Amino acid sequence: MRNRKRLVFIGYVLSSVSRPLLGLTASFGAIAGLRLLDGVGKGTKRRAAGRPGRGFGGGGNESRAFGFHRLVDTAGSVIGPLIAAGVLLALSPSLTSYRLIFLLAAIPGAAALR
Repeated sequence: MRNRKRLVFIGYVLSSVSRPLLGLTASFGAIAGLRLLDGVGKGTKRRAAGRPGRGFGGGGNESRAFGFHRLVDTAGSVIGPLIAAGVLLALSPSLTSYRLIFLLAAIPGAAALR
């Protein structure tokens, strides 16, 4: 595929929309559907970023795209839970504070789409 930007954008949209909605739903079916949608979004982003096996040895733009994607994904995996823990420490753990955390997750998701 020559134009991968569109696929990456679709992947980010799917993930960015499904994650905050998890905080607003309570039924098992809706949660399962949103997790599936998030997984499809993640898979679309990873698939479009390129193959990881090329490494630094002349892999070109695909390797750099995969490396950058991995860097940002890993940073978000560390920073996101730290922010969530901070919010839970600042507020008393309750359904309302958990929903707030999921809604706050929409902010970096929206920023990624710009």
